Amino acid sequence: MRNCREEDLDEVCAIEKRNFPSPNPRWWFERILFQKPGAFLVAVEGKDVLGFAVAVIEMNFRLWGFRFDKWSHLMDLAVREGRRREGIGTALIKGLANRVKGRGISCIKLEVRAQNIGARKFYRSLGFIKEDFVENYYSNGDNALKMRKDLPPGENTTS
Repeated sequence: MRNCREEDLDEVCAIEKRNFPSPNPRWWFERILFQKPGAFLVAVEGKDVLGFAVAVIEMNFRLWGFRFDKWSHLMDLAVREGRRREGIGTALIKGLANRVKGRGISCIKLEVRAQNIGARKFYRSLGFIKEDFVENYYSNGDNALKMRKDLPPGENTTS
């Protein structure tokens, strides 16, 4: 596992297109890679990209409550067909958690299609809990579940 590089984007986009009904375009990945703080990891075998995870750091400052929250937003996770259920997705999530835990991040948040039972089970197995249900979240009208996993200070995310 390593940071994504520009030369990985063709394979990342191909995996994205095979995994999602409304795939993110190449420019979206380029923007994340070059402009957004966070983590963009790829799992590789030789020169082949097997999967990727994209997260950005988001912040919320409440002026009157003087509360400052900082979290990692998992924007995208996909594994190449034929290589699923090998622990690649788990390794990518844990890798992201390790990358952000030293940056004052309180949790990892994500959205998943409500009807994607397999993905929901996967995230629950990693300690994510349901936070909210959002109707018509996706551009095609699909509903979403918002999920989160708290990252206490000093949590060992490699286990």
